[in-house]
Amino acid sequence: MCFGLRIRPGEDSAFAGWSRCHDFVLGADAIAPHLLADLRAVDSKLDNCQACVQSAPVEKTVLRLDPSRPFQVEGPLLAFWLPRGRGRDEVARGLVCAAHCCANPGCLCTDADLTAVPIDDRVQRVELVNSSMKLVGRSGGDLPDIAPIGFLLDIVTGAARGIDGGPLPADVVPFLEAPFPGWVLDHLFARWRDARPCREIRWQDGMLGHWLPGEMLSFMETHPDERFDQYLVGGKKYQADILFCGVPACSCLDGRWCLFEVRRKPGVTMELHEVGSARLLPDDMTPVDRLVEPGAETVFADVFSAWKQRHAPPKARFMELRKRTRLRGAELCDLMAKGALPLPPTRRMTNPKPSRNAPCPCGSGRKYKRCCGQVGKP
Repeated sequence: MCFGLRIRPGEDSAFAGWSRCHDFVLGADAIAPHLLADLRAVDSKLDNCQACVQSAPVEKTVLRLDPSRPFQVEGPLLAFWLPRGRGRDEVARGLVCAAHCCANPGCLCTDADLTAVPIDDRVQRVELVNSSMKLVGRSGGDLPDIAPIGFLLDIVTGAARGIDGGPLPADVVPFLEAPFPGWVLDHLFARWRDARPCREIRWQDGMLGHWLPGEMLSFMETHPDERFDQYLVGGKKYQADILFCGVPACSCLDGRWCLFEVRRKPGVTMELHEVGSARLLPDDMTPVDRLVEPGAETVFADVFSAWKQRHAPPKARFMELRKRTRLRGAELCDLMAKGALPLPPTRRMTNPKPSRNAPCPCGSGRKYKRCCGQVGKP
């Protein structure tokens, strides 16, 4: 006699940190006698619970496929399509995935476990009933089952990798050459956020004590429950943010694109180190008035290019974030006018003297003690 144990993440708090399903089979001779009796009792109780399992609500998602659209999303289902080849007989190749997000609120991972199936334009729609996927052809009949492919997707950075640190499956690589659009990652992040009972974040609390009416507002600070727009470049993680004018009555289109390096330190979940910033021209999204750290110009340009490609067209993304940020600015000003939020004390901007080994503020790239900090030099 053998007992099979199947563990799924999020279903049992004792195994909530596991990344995938695991199966174990134990022989009767490997189990102590007193535990064997308990397992038989549990097995009989499971038989009695079949009616409860059958009466559970059925979650069904249907995605109608359109090969002319590179990306399609419906609930946990995603579809990617490659450009159709030349010739009348060429078929469109696609990949349909079912995304499963970790539901453990104590886990800090931002991975989505994707179960993918290669398809072509003979498939009309995909039906996902609970965790069972079915392909329906254009003639109306069900297509034969295809062995699924598994891989992981970081819904914050958009980086894909194989299971257990292995390489990506060869059938998946062609579909991941183009970066994931920002709206697809935002959709997956919304499902990841809804899957775990996280505490409510009051964005007003983060703005108290340092924001004054008339100063520029950060979209990241006014929307802390949104997905952080992060990128992987050269083995390092970077985060992009945009500052907007926070005056409700102002009609300016000013926006400053900022780039931060994400650093991890013991005892600190995430620390942001500013790399540089640039003012965006709203007409063509050209960065001007750049203020970038010495030696970081290439990284700044690469991440900005990736940002424009992820959020194409970038002007639509810019105007959407501007609208949402200015609405939060109007709420802050209204709350301060009503006295619901205390007005921060007026601050004087100071220009502190840099340390001797710090980079010189003149931008020469040398240390302060070797440049403007030399004795007798103005």
